[in-house]
Amino acid sequence: MDYHYNKRLEYLLSNCPEDVLSKYGVVLRKLFHPIYRRLISLSTKNKWVIEKKAIVPRENKVIFAGTHGFRDDIALTIKTIGTHAYLLYGSIPDFYYSMDGYALWLNGTIIVDRKDKMSRAAVKTKMERAIDLGSHNLMYPEGVWNKSPNLLVLKLYPGIYDVASKKGIMVLPVATILEDQVAYSKAGEAYDMTKLDRFDYIDIFHRMRETILKMIDLMIYKDQDIFQLKYELEKLLQSFPVRSLDFYDQKTLEIRSHFYQNQLRNLYQIYAQKLSVEDNFSQEYMYDIESIISIRKRVLSLLKEVSFIERKVSLEKLRDKMASLKMELMEEHSYAKRSDFSNYQPISDYWRQYVEELIQTANGLYDYDIEDRAEFVDCNETSLEEAFEPITRIKKNVASKSKKLVLITKK
Repeated sequence: MDYHYNKRLEYLLSNCPEDVLSKYGVVLRKLFHPIYRRLISLSTKNKWVIEKKAIVPRENKVIFAGTHGFRDDIALTIKTIGTHAYLLYGSIPDFYYSMDGYALWLNGTIIVDRKDKMSRAAVKTKMERAIDLGSHNLMYPEGVWNKSPNLLVLKLYPGIYDVASKKGIMVLPVATILEDQVAYSKAGEAYDMTKLDRFDYIDIFHRMRETILKMIDLMIYKDQDIFQLKYELEKLLQSFPVRSLDFYDQKTLEIRSHFYQNQLRNLYQIYAQKLSVEDNFSQEYMYDIESIISIRKRVLSLLKEVSFIERKVSLEKLRDKMASLKMELMEEHSYAKRSDFSNYQPISDYWRQYVEELIQTANGLYDYDIEDRAEFVDCNETSLEEAFEPITRIKKNVASKSKKLVLITKK
């Protein structure tokens, strides 16, 4: 298939917010948007059913957070929110080699090249500029189509929290599903995702304490930098109000939570450079350098995570809201019988076929290189494959050496 390259849209790849967003563009798109919403209904063969439209606060800008699982969910989400919002879009081949690019440009689009570190870093400043110019934002914080057979919503990228926190704006979740060529959508309530309740802060303190104890347990080598960090963490832990948490009100818990997170962030900034250097080990432990490097990386990773634990809890709550909306749609409109899966042996072939059919809707422009690895991965959570990787490597080693031994014996 021949594709036309949308060269006129190249300016959207700039990492400078002023190059891609203007007051004139925002105003013009807002005026045109009611017509645009009518036109996008013609872009799909699927029937649309909006279970609940978004109620957008009048005096506050909003980031709409949509679930992402099929081709038409962007158009359906735009229809559901019922107001103009700049869309964060990351499929470069589809945007630049299909008519979708021009259609999305008419709405207003912030492009992110997920393969480019500088482009990813520029996303938040572009979203902030759109808000400053008077626009809402629409994004899909899962980052990719959800192709998981068992997760309603994938883990979320933290950018949505960072922008909402910095600009002091609300987040409104929207869920979509597709069943038998009928797409359903449902909007949730707008809320301040940076505001947590008392029980959230109690949970945060327990998580901080558990993570600090985990780091201390990992520090089995007393080389100079590790020893000093361990001392700092133990000193911080001694002042933790874990036993008296039930006596504090929400505001006090919030203040103390921010205090400890700032302390941990300061430690991370100090030791991120020190522990990343691989040539300053004590001579006493030179025989086990690989283990020390591994422990240092793990400690730094945990320290960074616990420094932003409030953000992580907030993202988990948003993910729960998105999943709840999606579950409500599924309970109402999704159905299946055991006989539906009888032709699939093993049954996992059903999901494999579903994903293949989903990819076929991408105009032949599905970028396997990025779409299959752009899902957010929590570096402090270990998959089964990662956990058993050392054993797998040993087995391969043994198998390889055994094969050589057999060949030598035969000779």
